[in-house]
Amino acid sequence: MNRRKKHPAILVKNYNSPFAESFRTLRTNINLSFIDERIKTILITSPSQGEGKTTTCVNLGITISRTGSKVILVDGDLGKPTLHQYLYISGQYGLIDYLRRDDVSVMDLVQKTSQNGLFVLPCGSIPSNPAELVGGGKIKKLVDQLKEHFDIIIIDSPPLVQVTEASMLSTLVDGTILVVQFGSSSRQAVEKAKEQLERAKSRILGIVVNRAPFEHRNYYFYRKREEEEEKRFFLKEEHYQKLVNALLAVVMLMVLIGFQVFSHKGQDVSIMDELTFEKESITKDEYQEDPSSSHDRNDLLPSRGGEEEDLTAESIIDNSTDLHVPVLLESSRHEVTYGVLNDDAININLYFKGRCWV
Repeated sequence: MNRRKKHPAILVKNYNSPFAESFRTLRTNINLSFIDERIKTILITSPSQGEGKTTTCVNLGITISRTGSKVILVDGDLGKPTLHQYLYISGQYGLIDYLRRDDVSVMDLVQKTSQNGLFVLPCGSIPSNPAELVGGGKIKKLVDQLKEHFDIIIIDSPPLVQVTEASMLSTLVDGTILVVQFGSSSRQAVEKAKEQLERAKSRILGIVVNRAPFEHRNYYFYRKREEEEEKRFFLKEEHYQKLVNALLAVVMLMVLIGFQVFSHKGQDVSIMDELTFEKESITKDEYQEDPSSSHDRNDLLPSRGGEEEDLTAESIIDNSTDLHVPVLLESSRHEVTYGVLNDDAININLYFKGRCWV
């Protein structure tokens, strides 16, 4: 099967694209979930098959490797392994060979990808007894060995609801990300997946909602750009005002000097007594009562189009417009929430909420 034709924009190749920015946002949220400790292992799973967990796994690995970290992707979906197809490597040998045989070194099975710092441990041949292989103690030994050679380990696991291996794998990692597809995953399936992870005492980092419709297209980037433009505007205005004040001071000084010279030439000095120089002033109350005053700098700014809406996670998920870049939904010291979209070619959204279930 030709994955390139089916998924023409599946990999984050353009660093400056909204697609790549989506995964940088996801990477940042993961880091924020581990402020006081260093993360080494992540499990990517979903309630059922075909919800985008492998896409998330691959692109997150690429994004993290671009920071200089040495990353390995492990294909733990023993029932339907596809990780090797996304990265165009051989899937003939891999994890299953290590679990079945005692004479195989895990590093002999690891393959390098075209992305610097990114490596893959494929699944290998599909086993008939995946639960027994994962449930053995050798899988933990595998993870411990990989920690010695790599900075980050990302495991693409089977779906949670359909098989039991995902719950077992979740006990071996620092945290789990649940990927769900908007409009496809039922509420019951998502809740059941969450319950399974909680029973396994897995640390849920957050969720990624794939293909979720959003209102406020490009809100995050446009809002950020608008704030930067406002900042530059006010800096320019401040400098301009300082220049005007300086010029006025020079003009005032020249006028005073001129009158002094004029008076010393024997002219009628009573003229000076009749001259007054008044400085225009406005009080704080007058400023507030007269919003149309020329002193109000906000009148010089473009209109924002009304009041900002309450962008909660619940209201965002119910909206119906595709978003093409990340959206900052909520932020606090322990919780940062973003909604993001990958690329028009595959029309995929990401939504991530750190340390919280939606």
